[in-house]
Amino acid sequence: QKFSQFLIEPFVPHTANQEQYLSLERVRDGIKVLYSPHGGVEIEDHWQQVNSTISDPIVKKLVAKLKTIFDKYYFSFLEINPLVVKDEQIYLLDLAVEIDDAALNIPVVSNLQIEPISPIKLSSSEEQIAKLDKSSPASLKYRLLNPNGSVWMLLSGGGASLVLADEVADFGFGQELANYGEYSGNPTMQDTYLYTRVILTDLLKSKSHQKVLVIAGGVANFTDVAKTFQGVIKALEENKQALKKQDVLVFVRRGGPNQKQGLALMARFLKDSGLYGTVLDSSAVLTEVIKLAVKILRKEQ
Repeated sequence: QKFSQFLIEPFVPHTANQEQYLSLERVRDGIKVLYSPHGGVEIEDHWQQVNSTISDPIVKKLVAKLKTIFDKYYFSFLEINPLVVKDEQIYLLDLAVEIDDAALNIPVVSNLQIEPISPIKLSSSEEQIAKLDKSSPASLKYRLLNPNGSVWMLLSGGGASLVLADEVADFGFGQELANYGEYSGNPTMQDTYLYTRVILTDLLKSKSHQKVLVIAGGVANFTDVAKTFQGVIKALEENKQALKKQDVLVFVRRGGPNQKQGLALMARFLKDSGLYGTVLDSSAVLTEVIKLAVKILRKEQ
């Protein structure tokens, strides 16, 4: 795939324990502020520490300024993750905002000349999931990187998905990473089924002689693991003969609401179908599932 636009930003040396989380959301009663001293890619694992209490005076001043900007430019949501305060200097290492589209024609917003990034040409499967994403209140993302790759991913949560994809590259299989994406926001069983079905279609088309499917994520806050896994299993069931014929093995690591029930369902299905690689709960290190999956691929090299 060819890319026409890139974002280059300065590197800010810092440690992981300096990464904080901050978000502002427009709600019926005003602006809801959420903050955690533990931010970064593992924010989902520390979500219980996210609240509205801010003790850092520097961050308090930042929030006051952000509220003014939030109202002026008709933001509906703003998230900074990670936020780093170093030597009393504020660094916004990653920031995203949502603007109320009803305000796009108001001069203060239209004068910003906001232009959407020109989309790259999507594959058929990417178009299918993009349509599914638009019709669902959940988040369903998918990018096909290498149609003939050997490492296929079905990931949950943005932060965890980045860590897991990076881990594939760290083990020397970056060129074999077939896809990237994530499902989050508590999708329905039907959404997860349709999402998984599209990915499995691409996986089965891959000409790689050995393939693994990694179904993994961090510890979900409200995404029902059992419900989403029922959708995944339904898609796997429909394709189990083709998957087994291609010697595909499935490696799972997940945590969150109803994880015990969901993981038990998944383990039983994979074992009965001859697709079992491993099934790990949230007590396992997040990246362990990648280590076990690439171990199988190394045996085939």
